[in-house]
This record gives sequence, C-alpha cells and structure tokens, in this order.
Amino acid sequence: MLSYPINVPAGKDPEEVAHASVLRRAHVAQVHLTRPISLTVTRITDGAKQLAQTIGLEDNLAEAYRVDAQTNDCPGDHTPGV
Repeated sequence: MLSYPINVPAGKDPEEVAHASVLRRAHVAQVHLTRPISLTVTRITDGAKQLAQTIGLEDNLAEAYRVDAQTNDCPGDHTPGV
C-alpha cells in the first residue's frame, strides 16, 4: 500500500491531484497498483496546520490530504529494468 500526504492548491480537485501523484509515486517506488486503481483521499488540513504551529513553522498549505492506494505484491519487480 502506498500512503503519503499531498498538498492540493486552492481550486484544484483533490482526486485529480491524488491520481497524478500516485501514478508518479508508484513508478518511482517500482510497485504495481491494483486494477482498477482505487484511491482513498482523506482531508488532513487541520492536523497539518496544528503540526506546523506546534513546531514553529508558518503554515501556508492550501489543503492537505492523505492518499492511500492499494498495491499488488510483485516479487522480482524491485530490480532495475533493462
């Protein structure tokens, strides 16, 4: 499973941003996503803002979301291709 946070600019659709992001992340991590691709996109803006304030960073996030995507086990696919 791929799970990670993303920032979504104001006015953008979180589902579209998440879909593009998960395709890129799966390629870099060399994992295979289950088909059909199903994403869970959860809004975490309030938690991200609270964390930024706690550690003393200025919070300029538009919206923060957590993306979860199911992957398949593919032994041998972690080696570089030809």
